[in-house]
Amino acid sequence: MKSTHFFYRFCNSIPVWTATFVILAVIAVLTLMPSSDVPSVRIPHIDKLVHFLMFGGLSSVILMDYSRCRRHLGWSQWIVVASLSAAIGGLIELLQDSMEMGRGAEWNDFIADTLGAFLLPLCFFPFLRGVVSDYSLSLRDIRDSSAVPERIVELYVSSFPPDERRPVDSIRKLIDDHGPFHFSLIRSGRKTVGFITWWILEKGVYVEHFAMSPELRSRGLGRLSMERFCTLNKAHGVILEVETPGSNEMADRRIKFYERCGFRSHPAIEYVQPPYTPSSQPVELMLMTFGPIDDVEGLAEEIKRRVYGAS
Repeated sequence: MKSTHFFYRFCNSIPVWTATFVILAVIAVLTLMPSSDVPSVRIPHIDKLVHFLMFGGLSSVILMDYSRCRRHLGWSQWIVVASLSAAIGGLIELLQDSMEMGRGAEWNDFIADTLGAFLLPLCFFPFLRGVVSDYSLSLRDIRDSSAVPERIVELYVSSFPPDERRPVDSIRKLIDDHGPFHFSLIRSGRKTVGFITWWILEKGVYVEHFAMSPELRSRGLGRLSMERFCTLNKAHGVILEVETPGSNEMADRRIKFYERCGFRSHPAIEYVQPPYTPSSQPVELMLMTFGPIDDVEGLAEEIKRRVYGAS
């Protein structure tokens, strides 16, 4: 999984449209050179396989670049891009027939071009979707409570049990105070897909709450978001609380999720979250950290004192 995210970063380090122009240039050279310069390979139908791969590769990189520009990848983009790539293949066949270089137009080549343009991007569609999601992902810090979308408030209330969340009015006040508390919206392209609430403390960065829209949780955006957040704060270190192992069905899954994001568990440190309100109950939780946090217990005490107001 780490290698997959590395390739996301690698693809997104390539400027938009650069890969498309490179592939187009390679195809132009290979398809429009004189027939006398084309190497002879005695493998049946190898030229059709080459056409399939060339225009499948062209369709894939155009789809990646076009979707990065639109910050969204969908089936409509696939149809448009594959049709465009197939049309380029047809145009090249016509040029080969008219340039008198010993090469002629062939229907079988055009069919191979079209099949590659439509089918090869389908094989890489999940990977391309991950690349586009990584490219379009952003964290937007909210400093005015009125800018928090109502559906994000509903997501916050539905994602955490009453004893593990602070009252919404308290969150709004913390946002408007412009203090160490931060409320960040997670955006993928033009859509708000989740949020992170977090604190800048003396001994590290504390993530209080993190949630993603349920309909998007299977697309890897949650991991991309948390990894992006940790990368931005890796110099300070990040700490968060999770339910203890085995406490419920979701607890172990959340722990494994954060471990995949690079966090390590501290089960030996006894930690109880103080109650948010007089009517709330304290909750036994486990601490997990990312990055250079040497004094985990000291940071835990700072969290209790500054975040929860415990004496």
